[in-house]
Amino acid sequence: MEEEHSADECQPAGWETRLQAQAEEVMLLKSALCDVLQRLRILEAQFPPGHFSASSPSIIPPVTTVPSPQKTASETLERTDYHRSELCTVGTQTEWSMIDKEPKDCVEAVVGTVTCENDSVNGESADGITESEEVEKVFQSPTPEDGGAAVCAVTPLRLNKKELLRRNSSSDKLVKDAKEKSKKLERKVMSTSNLFSGSSSSKRGNYNIDGMSVKVFLRGRPITMYIPSCIKNHDDQKPELPSEKLQLEWVYGCRGRDARVNLRMLQSGEVIYFTACVIVICDVNRGTQRHFSRHTDCVRCLAVHPDGVRVASGQTAGVDKDGKPMVFIWDSTSLQILHQIGLGFFERGVGCLAFSTQDFGQYLGVIDDCNDHVLSIWDTAKGNKIAETKCTNEPVLCVAFNPVDSSYIVTVGKSHIHFWSWSGASLTKKQGIFGKYKKPRYVQCVLFDRTGDVLTGDSEGQILTWARSAADTRTLGKGAKDTYQISRHTRAHDGSVSSLTALRGGCVLSSGGKDRRLVLWSESLNQMKEYEIPEQYGAVRSVAEGIEGELLVGTTKNALLKGSLEQGFTPVIQGHTDELWGLATHPFQNIFLTCGHDKQLCIWNGNDHTLNWAFVLEVRQKHRNVTLLYHFKVL
Repeated sequence: MEEEHSADECQPAGWETRLQAQAEEVMLLKSALCDVLQRLRILEAQFPPGHFSASSPSIIPPVTTVPSPQKTASETLERTDYHRSELCTVGTQTEWSMIDKEPKDCVEAVVGTVTCENDSVNGESADGITESEEVEKVFQSPTPEDGGAAVCAVTPLRLNKKELLRRNSSSDKLVKDAKEKSKKLERKVMSTSNLFSGSSSSKRGNYNIDGMSVKVFLRGRPITMYIPSCIKNHDDQKPELPSEKLQLEWVYGCRGRDARVNLRMLQSGEVIYFTACVIVICDVNRGTQRHFSRHTDCVRCLAVHPDGVRVASGQTAGVDKDGKPMVFIWDSTSLQILHQIGLGFFERGVGCLAFSTQDFGQYLGVIDDCNDHVLSIWDTAKGNKIAETKCTNEPVLCVAFNPVDSSYIVTVGKSHIHFWSWSGASLTKKQGIFGKYKKPRYVQCVLFDRTGDVLTGDSEGQILTWARSAADTRTLGKGAKDTYQISRHTRAHDGSVSSLTALRGGCVLSSGGKDRRLVLWSESLNQMKEYEIPEQYGAVRSVAEGIEGELLVGTTKNALLKGSLEQGFTPVIQGHTDELWGLATHPFQNIFLTCGHDKQLCIWNGNDHTLNWAFVLEVRQKHRNVTLLYHFKVL
């Protein structure tokens, strides 16, 4: 009996302790609510009147979890900063749901719904509560019931990670409903444009704290562009095309890292090369450029007609619907298109092409980059296809017509050289026989000399001379046919031979990839002179002879050099060697700074279109942006 009486006396004391803790929680909730309202007033004061819609309630952040009643008052006050809510992020929507009430187990708690403007449908939120309701919390003091049943504490609200949980509840249904509502809230995203007046709908997208960002696609790659913060509402903008038209003035750099035969000379003395979708016609002496920009995707190859005026250029297949592979035949003087051939015929892109010489460029040979690498012959005057055939399953790197007989064509590529006989609509192939010589991994370039023999440069650093042997009449059947074999082997470079160029005097100029050497050979392939290109410009990709005998050299580091073997070379055009991602302009001078995936930091002079200086940053990651900071001294 004494033990039961002692227990009855302790029970009211426990109630008093619990009631005191609950009263402290109520005071803490009121304090947190006042702090939130004060922060909202400060936030609203930063915007002009009428910036927010009058029908939209204030943006009230969620209330974090209230400490449990078992904590003492001192511990509760020490954690006041933890329970103070932060301002809600303007990129998401936050809602409070009404918690189910069980009068017998807990005290009633009525929680309104907080929504932002235009985030509800027909004036109702996702939970069916109208936007005009204000946030209201009603706390009722618990009273002990007859019979000594324990009274639960005030239901704590926990919105951490968007979950609503209730303590001291054994109902699994309540927890399940709260989790479903939290998942529903996580799928909702509110645009910051809803905070601006006049917005009529929620717009999806990526946004930063200063304004929203718009995602566009360039060549299939998503690009995020940020709208200036001075624009209050992007939906109200009605952009119109300006009356002014932009015209390309100058192209920095050329495509030499992954392109072959990308440099040619015109009859006018101008050098022609390509980069991206633009073909540049550059007058090196005057320092001017003209541009052929009718291609809809990246240019991969070009060829100059024997008249030195007409040009054929082929493009690859792109991700856009307009980026289809085709070949343009155009006039380099007027930049007018003469013929457009191969549209709908080529599959992946134009790998290489060449004009015939004996009939003054009447025919054009084209290699398609499809799996079968189809060789096709086209009439340049009419623009129609004459013949086609499957070449090989291996990559084809170069095609050339015999200068004295257009019915003979040569193609080279990965571990092969093919000799073609063309008659009407038929093309007959014969494969070159390497015999006792090692078959190279790649045959990279081909050239016809004055005697009609074929010279090839390969990845082993060899220059091979091919000759046609007569048929063996003593062998019957298939053996009684002409064959093409190696008649001479010349060791030329340490590494691959990237190009072979026939000069006007009959000499041959070869260029090396690994050793960066230019070697001049006589007609009998005896070495005469050589010159090593500086390492900063990269390996030699292609060579062209100018009108006055000077040499123009394109390198793998996208540079164009001018000079001679005796006096050396100087850069005419320079550029980045990888994707360009950073650009910044000087506020007063006509200079700008660029950086890219090649880890180079370059500053350019916009007046004379030259590179002032370049610096290679020793960083592990590729840098994508750059900012110019200038320091001025007051005199």
